[in-house]
Amino acid sequence: MITVTLILLATCTAETNAQENALWIEAEAYHAQAGSVGPDRPPFGSRGACLGSNWAAGKGHFVVYRIRLDRPIVAAALHLRYARLPESDSQFDLFRDGKPAAQPLKLESTAGWGHLRDDEWRYATVPLGDLAPGWHELKLVSLADRNNTNLDGFFLAPSSFRPPNKRADIETFPQPPLRRAANTPGPQWVDPSLELDDFQPTADDWYY
Repeated sequence: MITVTLILLATCTAETNAQENALWIEAEAYHAQAGSVGPDRPPFGSRGACLGSNWAAGKGHFVVYRIRLDRPIVAAALHLRYARLPESDSQFDLFRDGKPAAQPLKLESTAGWGHLRDDEWRYATVPLGDLAPGWHELKLVSLADRNNTNLDGFFLAPSSFRPPNKRADIETFPQPPLRRAANTPGPQWVDPSLELDDFQPTADDWYY
């Protein structure tokens, strides 16, 4: 009985730690992307926005995220929340810090674009290994035409993490600092390493 109790306590502790160590990154908070032609605002996406609007419609479309971790994540995984209406799979290469992170990633149809219901969004989980504190880069590259996929965002968390699939629950998780290109639209973290020479404002920047 004591052994069973200790196992249950250890399991509960591991699950609690996984939930507490999870970080959420909005898909539209990219450093760079090619393919999307404008904002996409699904009501059931986190904060009412996603990376979509023709993204991944062409082979070679990509998105890059640069993320700073303040503490390590042991046995980390990418928990990617996405939506795709066509019945076929979409396929991507995933790179972590410039190196392939997995075999080509296949995302199954979710029977919707995430605009009508929470269950039109689904998660794909990819192990990333241990992540040390500091800056990391994640990159997704479309491997085919007509690969259209809406990305709501992703969690960086231990593999045992159980991601929520309701917008209100997702929005309660902390977000890490991100490094973004100078003219990337949308309110996000201010990069502490940004210098005056990196700043290139335009008339329609979100902060004006």
